[in-house]
Amino acid sequence: MKVFLPFTIQTREWGPLQIARVLPDTDDNPWGRIESLRDTPWGESLVVVSGENLSQALQGRALPLWKSLGSPPEVLLRRIPKDWGLCSMAKECVVFDAAQCYPCKNLPDCYAPPKLSPEAQALACAVALAWRDGYYVVVVEGEEFIL
Repeated sequence: MKVFLPFTIQTREWGPLQIARVLPDTDDNPWGRIESLRDTPWGESLVVVSGENLSQALQGRALPLWKSLGSPPEVLLRRIPKDWGLCSMAKECVVFDAAQCYPCKNLPDCYAPPKLSPEAQALACAVALAWRDGYYVVVVEGEEFIL
């Protein structure tokens, strides 16, 4: 099951903005499957944007969305506390590298965040890998529109 809808918004001012939109599971829950991360450092680092700002960006007016995005993905990677970031498989892994097996630009695909249930680990890993790949992971709250 997909967790994000990745897409790119082309802007003249900042170049391409890579967005990974969290897929809501209902109209009442824009956090969708990542709800379990909400009260963790992972969820606290996600960007919540308004549906109106996203809609405007998709129609060519990206400034309101860009202002609401905050820190770039590579900065968000570094904000995860060490005790929440070092791979939980560090002691058993034969390819463990202390310089890469925490949220960073060289994060391996096999990353398993600590302190989370197996399902939440997979979701946090998806967030970390999206950040690693330069995507802003966003939760969209509020009404959207189509012109």
